[in-house]
Amino acid sequence: MAHEAMFNGWLMGIRTVFTDHSLFGFADASAILTNTLVLQYSLANVDRVICVSYTSKENTVLRGKLDPRKVFTIPNAIETRLFYPDPEQFYGNPTTIIFLGRLVYRKGADLLCAIIPKVCARHPKVRFIVGGDGPKRLELEEMREKYHLHSRVTLLGTLPHNMVREVLVQGQVCVLFLMKLL
Repeated sequence: MAHEAMFNGWLMGIRTVFTDHSLFGFADASAILTNTLVLQYSLANVDRVICVSYTSKENTVLRGKLDPRKVFTIPNAIETRLFYPDPEQFYGNPTTIIFLGRLVYRKGADLLCAIIPKVCARHPKVRFIVGGDGPKRLELEEMREKYHLHSRVTLLGTLPHNMVREVLVQGQVCVLFLMKLL
């Protein structure tokens, strides 16, 4: 729908801006087609593009074959004061590591799956809370089963936005992987 709107805007002489949230994949045939055909075609006539990170900007410029001067970065904003850890859960409890995000390669789900057993083996009082869903969820479930980590790894699945804060304040560490792919 956004691509159709950009095309119609161009036909009608209306200036258009596309915001890229970096949701396109890289690893399969449909992603390659999206990147090479749809993105290049759709972005050919936009006036400006906004990306949510500098890496996203680099990728969008390459994938869309765009003039970098037409692409701007406006990072996602967050009010950090709302996410301070809960002191009652912070002290005297096992160290809790939180991961919230799509369970896909680009968000580091493979790395998460690899490090959890190692961290748990070295640190018996560490636990993990994982919120999110995606194609890598099955691998996380299998890892939890293989290493008998049911009591230390909680898989919450998809979280409604109003629950994100409640999960984040339970942890002392929040893990965020940034996979740079060009």
